[in-house]
Amino acid sequence: VVVPRSPQFLKSAREILHVGVPAAGTNLIQPASTAVVTMLLAPHGPTVVAGFGVGSRIETVVAMVAIGISTSVVPLVGQNWGARQFERVRAALRFCYISCLIWGVIAAAMMWLGADTYVRWVNEDPELVGTATLYLAIVPVSIGFMGMLNVANHAFNAIRQPMPALVLSLARLFAVYVPLALIGDQFFGFVGIFGAMAASNVIMGVVAWRWNARTLTLAERSLSR
Repeated sequence: VVVPRSPQFLKSAREILHVGVPAAGTNLIQPASTAVVTMLLAPHGPTVVAGFGVGSRIETVVAMVAIGISTSVVPLVGQNWGARQFERVRAALRFCYISCLIWGVIAAAMMWLGADTYVRWVNEDPELVGTATLYLAIVPVSIGFMGMLNVANHAFNAIRQPMPALVLSLARLFAVYVPLALIGDQFFGFVGIFGAMAASNVIMGVVAWRWNARTLTLAERSLSR
């Protein structure tokens, strides 16, 4: 039986929770985002909401590649950061960012070419097919930038600075997406809400990339002293 000594146990628990609690909060933002999108789409009718549901699930399938790339960041960055191999950290992140953008182009092309077919495999209601096809013509364009945001968030966690990841996720939803969605809804209806999703991914992907690069530079200087 292993009985942890109180001082060591509490120290380890604090170190784990320092990253774990903000990281858990970051992961909770995605379900909240889906709830907000559904709330904004609800006034446009149940078929539009259903079309969003079908389109978002099809998009999730192709987005899995970008999600997988971003998940690999934690061991790559964490191990090399701990070993003070800073150039390896930058090379790994550069590779992941570029890979996400390349896959984003491939995923968008797949959706543009086959969206109508993919949706009809699920449901052939004309209005639902139209809504889901529009979603898949707009939102997957930003998959690469969504991947960049996730890469940066995982990199922040790997170097034990989890708060920027939480701030970025909250800012994407409340400071960028919701205002853009309200404006888009006012002028373009539910298509504007879809456009706001893509725009928020692009904006926050670029912001996360720049913020992470600056944070790494400052942290590297601090550790090199």
